[in-house]
Amino acid sequence: MDRQTYVIDIGTNSVRMMKAAVADGQVKRLWKTLRTVRTGEGVNASGRLSEAAIERTIGALKEYREIMEQEGFPAGECFCFATSAVRDSANRDEFVKRVEQACGIRVTILSGAEEARYGFAGAVGNGDGGIVDIGGGSTEIIFGRGGKIAYARSFDVGCVRGMEMFAEADIAKVTDWACALFAEVPFSQAEDLVFYAVGGTATALAAIDQHLAVYSEEKVQGYILTHGTIQKMMDWMGKMTLEERRHVIGMEPRRADVILYGLAILSAFFKASGQKRVIVSEADNMEGYLLCRE
Repeated sequence: MDRQTYVIDIGTNSVRMMKAAVADGQVKRLWKTLRTVRTGEGVNASGRLSEAAIERTIGALKEYREIMEQEGFPAGECFCFATSAVRDSANRDEFVKRVEQACGIRVTILSGAEEARYGFAGAVGNGDGGIVDIGGGSTEIIFGRGGKIAYARSFDVGCVRGMEMFAEADIAKVTDWACALFAEVPFSQAEDLVFYAVGGTATALAAIDQHLAVYSEEKVQGYILTHGTIQKMMDWMGKMTLEERRHVIGMEPRRADVILYGLAILSAFFKASGQKRVIVSEADNMEGYLLCRE
């Protein structure tokens, strides 16, 4: 019999929730939703979660609690984890306490290694392959065979972190920065592997490249992004104003200010790895979190 549950991912840029059915070691995604709240705004400079960001995040979590309660699911029984922004903040313990007091939701803070492991489990499963997961505060690169990880690393380079460090006029420096970090990855061991791109940057780019006025998981899942396509998108959107980017078909308006930074990091992945393409995957660390608990 299927067991239905909810998973919440508190990222640097957005807070996501997934409803899933779990049975016999399999996870079936029923739906996902997100709120762009910028939890990690300013963390790179201050080392702390701001009061405004905490309030926005708690507001999104209260919405999610209402959804769960309307469906008869106790919010205190959901799974909730936080990644880069909360992990890197000096006031993370205060944040966890406030979320539980305000929402009745217990937050687990994932290490970079756990974040990578769950992403691999969600996108690759028991097969061979690699993933590049570009988030707001960090990027994970993982690869392995037969469901066993051969290499995994979380790098402190993400689209929100990049935006807070570099002006748009210096976007090439973001690619150089990421390339320097990715140079340590032993990509020669993964030349024959297929890499999957997960996370909000990848799914947003798949939607934009297909001109999806209405987001479609079915059309995004399995979509191929090539190095050439990414370079063209960088050139194209790099010439736009922020307001123009907000109106690009397929663009979530609140992602428009960080999309160039995500493109720059994905471009760096292509340059460092020698890969020519990635396959976009809707399945990521949320599915992986549940799989690893089975």
